[in-house]
Formats: sequence, C-alpha cells, structure tokens
Amino acid sequence: MKKFVLSLLLFFASTNYSQVENEIINMFGITDSTGRSFLIYEEDKPIWGYYYEGKKINVFDLSNYSDSTITEETGWWQTGDFGVREITDYDFYSGNPNNIIYTSFGAVSGSDSLINPKYNIYNQILLYGHSHLQIDQKRNNVLYLNLGELNYNPGYIKSYDYGKTWPFDSTNWEYLNIVPFNLLSLYPSSDSIMFGIDSLNNLTKSYDAGLTSEVVEESGNWNFLRENLYYDIDGIHIYAVTQKEDKYFLFVSDNYGNKDSWNLLFTSQQKISISVDDLISGKFSFATNNNIYQSTDYGQTFNVIHTLDKNIVGIYNIPNTDTIYAATGFTIWEITNGNQIPIKQVISNELLSYYPLEVGNKWYYEVNYIPVWVDDPRNYILTKEVTKDTLLQNGKKYFETKETRSDTNTIKIYYERIDSVKAQVYRLQNGVNNNEEYLVVDFHSEIGSSFETFVNYSNDFEIDSIYLKEEKYQDVFSGNKALTRFTKIFNNIDTDPTRYISQSYSNQIGKSFQTKGFLDAYDENLTLVAAFIYDYKRGDTTLVGVNKNVKSLPNNYWLSQNYPNPFNPTTTIDYTVPIVETHGNASLQLVVYDVLGREVATLVNQHQKPGNYSIQFDGSNLASGIYYYQLKVGSFIQTKKMILMK
Repeated sequence: MKKFVLSLLLFFASTNYSQVENEIINMFGITDSTGRSFLIYEEDKPIWGYYYEGKKINVFDLSNYSDSTITEETGWWQTGDFGVREITDYDFYSGNPNNIIYTSFGAVSGSDSLINPKYNIYNQILLYGHSHLQIDQKRNNVLYLNLGELNYNPGYIKSYDYGKTWPFDSTNWEYLNIVPFNLLSLYPSSDSIMFGIDSLNNLTKSYDAGLTSEVVEESGNWNFLRENLYYDIDGIHIYAVTQKEDKYFLFVSDNYGNKDSWNLLFTSQQKISISVDDLISGKFSFATNNNIYQSTDYGQTFNVIHTLDKNIVGIYNIPNTDTIYAATGFTIWEITNGNQIPIKQVISNELLSYYPLEVGNKWYYEVNYIPVWVDDPRNYILTKEVTKDTLLQNGKKYFETKETRSDTNTIKIYYERIDSVKAQVYRLQNGVNNNEEYLVVDFHSEIGSSFETFVNYSNDFEIDSIYLKEEKYQDVFSGNKALTRFTKIFNNIDTDPTRYISQSYSNQIGKSFQTKGFLDAYDENLTLVAAFIYDYKRGDTTLVGVNKNVKSLPNNYWLSQNYPNPFNPTTTIDYTVPIVETHGNASLQLVVYDVLGREVATLVNQHQKPGNYSIQFDGSNLASGIYYYQLKVGSFIQTKKMILMK
C-alpha cells in the first residue's frame, strides 16, 4: 500500500470559511492484501455552529458501495471556554480502514492525544506542537511520532505496542531522538532510512535513523501535507507533492531520493493529488484543476486522460487496472475507458439555504435602471413571492413564483425547483405546459467553471456564465447584522462580451444583489431591501410600503418548560430556531436523559429552518421519575427538568 505521511493541518477560523458544510476536501484510496479497495474521503463539517471548520473521515467500500464515517472532529467544552478536537494526522494498519490510528490536538486545553480504537488506546501525550504519525511498514506494532518544533528540540519517539506506551513524558526528554529535521517519511524497506524537512523547508535524507542527514532537494518548497512521498514498487523511484504558499509542486526522484536525483515535473496553482500503481512500476496518475494525467514511464512523459467539469480534490487508481476514482467538491466519480459515473454525492444543507423556496416567502428589490443613450432612468420595486407548490406531469415538484413591478404592475409567473443533490436551481422555460428547463444558478460551481443560464429581469437574454469571483461576506440588511457567511458572485459573459451580470446569494435569504447591463446601452442594479423568510421579517419593510403584522425575528435559540409537568404519559416541548448568522442552518438535537445521564430518547436530530416548533414526548415505556431534556445546536446548550408521574 502507498505510504501516507503527515496530515493536512487544520486551522481555526471564526470569520473566513474555505469550505461549506458537507464539501469533500480530500480523497485517496487503499487496497488491502486481499485486493479489496476502499476510498477514504474527508468531508467538511461545522463545529460549534459554524464557528469552526472541522472534518469527518469517511470510508467508501468499493466492493459493495457501502459508506460510513470512521471518525470525526468534535467540540470540547470547559467552563468558560470551548474548542475543537482536531485530528492532526492518521494512518491505517495493513490497508484496513477499520484499523485507524490518529493523533488529536485540543482534547482539552493544551493537551494532545494518540488514539487507536482497535487496541482501545487513548493515550494523552504532551506533544509540543503538531504531531506527525508514521507506521513502520515492516512491523505494524512500531509507531513513530514526530515531536517538537524545528527551533525547539525537534525529534521523534517510538512505541513498540501500537502506541499504548511511550518511553517519554512531558518532563523527561531522555528518550527523545533529537534529529535536525521534522520527520516526514520512513523508507518502506528500512526504518533506518528516513526523510525529513529542515528549518529552510528543504528535503533531507538520513541513513542512520536521524543521527546524520544531508539535504537532497533544496528548492525550499517542502511543507507537510496529508500525503507527501509516494514510493514506486521498484524501490528506486519516489514521487512527491509539496506546497509553498499558493503553489503546488510535483517531483520525482530516479535514484532512491538521493541528492541530485530530484526533478520537478509539474507546477500548479491548484492542489495536486497523486495515486501510484502498487503493482506496475513506473505507472502513476495525478490530478490538478479538473484534469487527470497519467504516466507509465516514471514521469518522463504524461498525458491528460480525463477531464471533469469541477476541480478535483483527490484521486485513486485501482492497481493494475484502468479504473480511476476522482473526487470533486460534492461528487465521487468512477472513471473507466473515458466513461464517468457518479458513485457518491453529498448534499450540503447550507448551500440549499441560499435559495429558500417555500410558499409564503417574499422578497422586495429596489431596481435602478439607467439607460445610456437617453436621460430616462427608472426606479421601481420588484416583488417576488412564492405563491404555491405543485407537482407537474414530469413528476417534479415546482414552486410557483410571482414577480410584480411597482411602476407598471406587470406580473410574471415562473415555476422553479431545486435539485438538492446537485445544488442547482431550475426554471421551466415556458410555464407548466412545457417541460424544457434552464439553469438559474449552480451553487456547486467553482471559480473558472462555466454553464448556461438565463437572465430574467427585463431585456431577457440567455448567457454562457463564467464563475469568476467569490466573496465570503456581505452586509445584506444594514443595521440588522444580517451578514452572509458565503456569497457566490457570478460574472457572466455570453457570446457578446459587452453583456455582463453579477449575482450574490445570501444564506437563508436568497438573492441579495444583482447587477447586469449591456455596454453602451444600459446598466441595471437590483438590491434586496426587505423580505419575509419563513414568516419572519428581514430588513425594513416600510421602505417598500409594507407594514405586514408578522412575528418578530427571534434572536436566540429557546427551549420552553414542558407542559403539562408533571405528566402522564405525554407532554409537549416547545423550542425556537432563530435566523442566526453564526449558526446558519445548524444541526439540532433534542434529547431526553434519565437521572443517571443515560439517553432514553432522541426527539430531534436534523437541520431545521428558523421557526417555532412543538414536539410531543411519550413516556409510556418509562418508569416514573425525573428526566432531563436538552436542546443542543452548535455552541448553544439548554437543559430542563420534567417529571413523569404514573
């Protein structure tokens, strides 16, 4: 199996999100000794209600297409403080994804842990910096753990019992093997030969377990990634992917990784993923941007063998076959002989909330239309309202939307639907009597991707859309603190480059801004000024002459006292889900516990839209006594007591 080295180091960011919920951020594959193959993919997840990014590590069994989570990052709580249990590195014994071992940072403030579920090992170790885990490929019971920083006692320690015991503690450095580099990788056939990264970000090699070493590649481009070094089956060639700042580099060594044997093969602004064939010497594949390349001569030549429509975040080539698996942000593809089929698609509830189609939702836009050739500017209010939903003859559910202009009272009726798997919004071309659809917006689109769409606010025209820019934040309703966490802007150019459009979408609000125009003809800006979303008012409706009596926007989650209380055998629990930017469409849990803290019932465990909810709890199968029910959403936790009296 290929050697996995060093983890992608996660970072905490409360204001800058690089992914969205459920997005696939990395994928690779492993094949065990029986020939059974698995895909390991990392999926982005919110922690503490979108305060932090976390990840889930999942396994997809290619023998039966089953899918499960191996482990995931979670939050921890201490009085007055909270954080994230960050998985800093992981690997597998004998190519078996069920035999995972990983290091975790931040289980409690200032501590690190090594975790081996198979052998029931949960070992807390003070690591003094991020840890890097290595499994001896000849002796799976032997583990290497990189400790320290390059400027402060860099070195490693070894365990001979799968990580259960270590000859080291936080006050005794006697058994720390001091080496002048951070340990990067062990050579598969000899644990005395190891590679590392020195303080100048150069690649070093040691033949004596770190007692001495020399720089073998000195471009200074070496930083730790989830996978760095890959060993060809011939034992001579070594492939490497490195990163420095905003560039990725693909290297190959044709002489055991020795000095003057490293050649730079490829440079990219996007992530480079690589898969080495463990049965055919010289064959490897790599992907960057949306292209997959392959070489059969150790990288002397390589060609594009397949192109996807999205950026690729990971690949795996089944050994001694032409079958390749490639992951994009929300899909895993199986590619054989140029044919691609999706075998796994993930759904982001967060992305779906950028276009909240629900009966009763209503938006008010201020439109400023400025013609170029005549002095005749127009200002009006465009109102869009979801009036009903309907199942049409094509078997798909659509929402009827009505758009009205205040200056002319012109009304347009549209039928729209959301493809929840693809995170795409479609609209019928000619009403309910025609099944032809066009794409309104694709929330899975990436910078550089293109698609056809249709612009619908006066002077309709069809365009070839190119996604050029992304903005993370935008103030939607000034003064209401309604900030978008993730706004996608689409700059669109059709066959006539003088036409342009830019659109912004906001979480749990919908389209918040649009500008479009025709150079030397007109410019039109559309700005959201007010809305009623899920029966709650957003913005200042008086600006558009609306004084609708609606419920006030709740600012916090709220859990009521159950009623009746005491009860026998049923009782009702009310709770509120607000529109809170820092939580977004967070996953909500409502759980009942007994006095010993044992879970007796899960009443709710799902994402829920903002609103007021009631749920009934039935204690028919429980004994009389005191019970507790707890509402948990991100960092919000509230617990109340109830009494069952029979």
